[in-house]
Amino acid sequence: MIDAVVQAAVGLGVIISLIFSELLGASAGGIVVPGYIALHLDKPMQILGTLIISLLTWGIIRVVGRFTLLFGKRRMVLSILIGFILGWASRLLVFHELTIHQLQMQSIGYIIPGLIANWFERQGFWKTLSTMSIAALLVKLMLIVIFGGEVYDVSQNVSSQSEIGVVSDYPLCIIHSFVPDSQQQLCGDTHR
Repeated sequence: MIDAVVQAAVGLGVIISLIFSELLGASAGGIVVPGYIALHLDKPMQILGTLIISLLTWGIIRVVGRFTLLFGKRRMVLSILIGFILGWASRLLVFHELTIHQLQMQSIGYIIPGLIANWFERQGFWKTLSTMSIAALLVKLMLIVIFGGEVYDVSQNVSSQSEIGVVSDYPLCIIHSFVPDSQQQLCGDTHR
């Protein structure tokens, strides 16, 4: 079932990216990016880590671009390569014996930060970030509809029965269909 969710997320992300590109003229950070971001919407620290790696990659690309002819395929390949290296390094960093992996702040995949950075350079930070966010949310909502309200944690192969899921450990109580008994008082929800 997890494979089906991942395949559906990537496929829907590609379709929504193409629609946004054709209708709005805005890219969602790369054609496969919204699907992968949608799969990790319940891990805000990992999304933050991906954005930080993307921003670092974009900064390096801008600096390198001042000294070389960097455009088109060269910029794309260099963005992906730098994003890959920084994404890999994000899994190795240690802060006071607490790793980035324990904080779950590592990047999503190895290629995603480079793709996002390339689109930051091509169309700007805010346009890319807003389009990517909207596309990822649409993919997530479509996944919820397709899979009957079940949200799967693709990194740990755990499923939770809810309409939207849990963002970190904080439930989105307003839209949950099943709230654990221990969290009902936090939500003020007394019915199931």
